[in-house]
Amino acid sequence: MKLMNFLCLFICMSCTPGDVENKHNMGIAIKPTIIGRYSLDNEKCTLDNYLVEIKLVNVGDATIKFWIFSCSCFLNFVLDNKDFSLIGNSCDANYPELIELKSQQSLTIPIVIKNRDSSKIKMPKFKIGFVLVFESQHKFELNLMKTVDNFKKTQSQILWSNEIDLIQDTRNPYRIE
Repeated sequence: MKLMNFLCLFICMSCTPGDVENKHNMGIAIKPTIIGRYSLDNEKCTLDNYLVEIKLVNVGDATIKFWIFSCSCFLNFVLDNKDFSLIGNSCDANYPELIELKSQQSLTIPIVIKNRDSSKIKMPKFKIGFVLVFESQHKFELNLMKTVDNFKKTQSQILWSNEIDLIQDTRNPYRIE
């Protein structure tokens, strides 16, 4: 019994404050929904593209302010499966934009995910991560991409979705609300 108490205490004390913060969603829930699957043929193979709607919801009581790109919002996202990649949307001007979400308010961002080579996909499952850059972590005149890339490299400030199973989640291209 004493050994069990000691192990519980040791495990609790071995977590740093950063570990605890990263395991929680920092006040924001990330909810992806696959809207549709589209195949694009090229000379070598058929590539599937998935239109995904990502909803970021402030589940806390306080207002949260964070930075995203004005039209290349996909740059704030990362995938945990190298068989897939993000496709950017075209835009004329891309700049850091400060988003303010009040409690229970949400932000919806459409992104396109493609498979790199459908013949080589080992596991049609992945998670989508959103790189959360709080207002205080970036100044407008600085390069937001450097801040986002640093968080991606260190795997910090990333909010992860639940796992998406492409076989299960693409069966019905409609939804009833």
